[in-house]
Amino acid sequence: MALSQDCRSHQDGLCKEKGVPPLVRLLRGSRTTERTLLCVIQALGALCIGVAHTSNINSQMAIAEEKAIPTLLELLKHHRSLQVKVLVAQTLACVMLGNQELQVTIMNQGEFTYNHVLQLLHAQDQSISLEAGYALSLFAYNNKVQQALILQTGGISIAAYEPFLESESETHRAKAAFQIHMQEKYTHMRLLFLPVSSQTWTRCP
Repeated sequence: MALSQDCRSHQDGLCKEKGVPPLVRLLRGSRTTERTLLCVIQALGALCIGVAHTSNINSQMAIAEEKAIPTLLELLKHHRSLQVKVLVAQTLACVMLGNQELQVTIMNQGEFTYNHVLQLLHAQDQSISLEAGYALSLFAYNNKVQQALILQTGGISIAAYEPFLESESETHRAKAAFQIHMQEKYTHMRLLFLPVSSQTWTRCP
């Protein structure tokens, strides 16, 4: 699915050639291995987002028409793997990005809450926490409604990013700095960030 990432013409081509239905069938398949499932989830997200976080409405609607969104929501809520959950969160953010119709659809289904993603942000596994932060950045990107919903759900403590900013891993430091920059730039004066003492979360195992 590397061909589709960040390239609108390839994304549109895959949708035109009916590339989405087989992916959704694998997404629902009871015999789909976790490794394959992760690849499928990532592929669906890659179809929806382009250069500089632009969205592809054709891909987004193709995924919605195949009724993949309820399946993604079910995986986010109930899958045993935190890696699957956090990748689903990122893909849902890509499906919603810049698409008000799908944002309303997802929110009105009553199955989605930012609690699921915020809990992943506070997972003990740092890689899960970092990827959850990226998912939240995508949800909040240039979107006041989603920013307000994240804040209403509990917001984000800046302390969640401190371990990554102090990490020996250059990748972790860069990703954390990027997420903070995105959230500060597009959430109007640190709307999502809360003081360290303002909230207590139960960590995911």
